[in-house]
Amino acid sequence: MKYFDNILRYSKFVNKSSSFYFYTLIFCVLFFVVFGIIPLGISIFEKIKVINEINTTLTALDTKEKSLIKAKQELEDVKRYLLYLDIYMPVEMNVDDYLVALDSAISAKGFFLRRVSTDNKIDNNALSISLNLDGYGDLKELVKGIEELQRSTSISSVDINTIKNRQSINLVLQIFSR
Repeated sequence: MKYFDNILRYSKFVNKSSSFYFYTLIFCVLFFVVFGIIPLGISIFEKIKVINEINTTLTALDTKEKSLIKAKQELEDVKRYLLYLDIYMPVEMNVDDYLVALDSAISAKGFFLRRVSTDNKIDNNALSISLNLDGYGDLKELVKGIEELQRSTSISSVDINTIKNRQSINLVLQIFSR
């Protein structure tokens, strides 16, 4: 009987303690999942996003590097022409030199310069110059003379008034710089 009492006492103890161990085990598993596995998973997904962004950036950098190498090669190809670019499109506006060359071209075609004005506003590296000319020359030759100037010039508008074979011309030109 003594053994039987010991067995009963032991089985009651095991039943009470096993529920304690069971709940402790559940608590530990939940604690491990909530504070271990979930943060680890979130961290892994964030790192995957960062890795994908880095791969995208590296791909973009590779394409930019290739285009830069191509641009350097193109620059080397056109470097010999840059001297001429300063003549046709200088770095600074330098309107004074342009007006001297323009006046000589206008005078050579039978016109004289009456008035020059500008708005002093440079838009997209272009400056507008308004000219008032008088003379008996040929308009086609005048336009050809202006186009033959070394500096790149664009004629925006032409207004012609003719009185007794004398032409009064209003021109709006644009000159460019880099």
